Amino acid sequence: MQTYYITRGRLIPILGAGILSCVLYTPASAMCPGPNFFAAATSYPTGANPTYVATGDFNGDGKADLVVADSYVSSGGAGSAIAVLLGHGNGSFDAPVLYPCVSRPRSIATGDFNGDAITDLAVTNQGAPYVSVFLGLGSGGVGNGTFASAVAYAAGAGPFHIRAADLNQDGITDLVVSNNSVAAVTVLVGEGKGGVGDGTFAAPVSYPLNNLSTGLAVADFDSDGILDLVATENYSGTIALLRGHGSGGVGDGTFAHAVHIAAGPEPFDITVHDFDGDGIADVAVANTSSGGIAIMRGNGTGGHGDGTFLAPSVLSSGNSAQAVPADVDQDGITDLIVTVAAAPGSIVVYRGQGTGLANAAEFAQPTTYPVGGDPIQTALVDLNGDTKPDLAVPNYFDDFISVLLAACVQDPRAPVLTAVRDVPHDQGGKVFVTWTRSSLDVQGGPVLNYRVWRRIPPGMIVDARAHRSGSRVPWTARWGPRSSTGRRSPRCPRSGFRAMGTRRRPPRIRSPRATRTPPSSSRRSPTTSTCSIRPTWTAATRWTTSHRSAPATSSAR
Repeated sequence: MQTYYITRGRLIPILGAGILSCVLYTPASAMCPGPNFFAAATSYPTGANPTYVATGDFNGDGKADLVVADSYVSSGGAGSAIAVLLGHGNGSFDAPVLYPCVSRPRSIATGDFNGDAITDLAVTNQGAPYVSVFLGLGSGGVGNGTFASAVAYAAGAGPFHIRAADLNQDGITDLVVSNNSVAAVTVLVGEGKGGVGDGTFAAPVSYPLNNLSTGLAVADFDSDGILDLVATENYSGTIALLRGHGSGGVGDGTFAHAVHIAAGPEPFDITVHDFDGDGIADVAVANTSSGGIAIMRGNGTGGHGDGTFLAPSVLSSGNSAQAVPADVDQDGITDLIVTVAAAPGSIVVYRGQGTGLANAAEFAQPTTYPVGGDPIQTALVDLNGDTKPDLAVPNYFDDFISVLLAACVQDPRAPVLTAVRDVPHDQGGKVFVTWTRSSLDVQGGPVLNYRVWRRIPPGMIVDARAHRSGSRVPWTARWGPRSSTGRRSPRCPRSGFRAMGTRRRPPRIRSPRATRTPPSSSRRSPTTSTCSIRPTWTAATRWTTSHRSAPATSSAR
């Protein structure tokens, strides 16, 4: 059986009793079968000892550009800079243009700090207690790819990672920094008025941690509408959660004392993502010293987090510096891209299996891509305009950035989802799904049937197979009582539950009845199939469709 995943999920409530996740919009031909998700790396010079990279359209030409932190400091103290590489839109770049920083720049955040609609930069300086702010230059809300000289703002000792977010919800971007020379995180509130920033920042306010910090993320973990902070505590084996203060769902830019949560032997970086699709923020913590990736599922009910986490499940991945969640193969299931800091270094892709477990068992065996020496961060961005995510990886030991372009091979034979429509207030959660039939679907061809199914954690599957008629006219199938005719006309035949790892058998769903589509404009387009489905279950996670193939010698049913 060859399967073409053609969907991504959209959550639709059914009678208030649960959630149906319905197919939405991802074309089948976009799905990448792997294992060659990315082409071999191409190198572009950056300057000395690049560490972190950020992306954006700095000159308003619609093409992705890069900015890299070059952390080298010569014996005379000179050399620290950021390097701006303007993109050509095909995965290649101009020579780097350098802008001096204070000392050993590390992390870069982008945002519009002064309300002119032009991208600005904020850069941490690990060798000095400052953040360097570079305001973007241009006119009429369009940048020209250059930046003003840096202005330094105090940010605590050894600022390492930086995030830009509106922490007090006044419409002005603020900054938050993890500190690596003192155990703290530091907040710099953006200045301005009327919701428009002026490009300056208030005096820093620091919040103590248990240990020195590198990784940092911002999210709402307790579902109160107020942003919280989570930071790694490198040598304590913990992450620190600082809940945001405020009222009525509006933060005031201050934070509670840190709560410390076990997260692996040496947490270095942290990423927030909803791995299990329950609407609650989870985290993936990259542990150096071969500690792997700790995946920690957020606790809560009904899609509302309570600010606590389940114990970590560890994905073995070597000396992990970062884990980036992404849908690399475009099947609607989260994959992980892990940066392994070594000499030589590598990027490792773990393909998600869609189990809904939100732990290490979610991912298949890895595919490894070599890059340069000692990478610690990867940026995911479309660099060549093909809508697929590419990778940009700075290499500290080798003074260049590795660019890995997406190399998915599309299969034009796959069916393509053309429309999905849910019917509101129909007292049954009816959903209409329309797709083009596969080019393999010809008389005597290998296609036996199309199948639409629904996945329910922890592994139960409800499926229905839609056989087409010999004349291959469009068909419409509806969930309902079993057909008494027993004929092989276009229908969704007998359906039921297949439960794995459960003792109680769920309620049986009766087989559906199908009717031919009446004469209409759709009948004149025999390459389109529509299935109207009225499920009687709840709490779904995903609808997908598959194409089932047989040996070429088989005749079509």
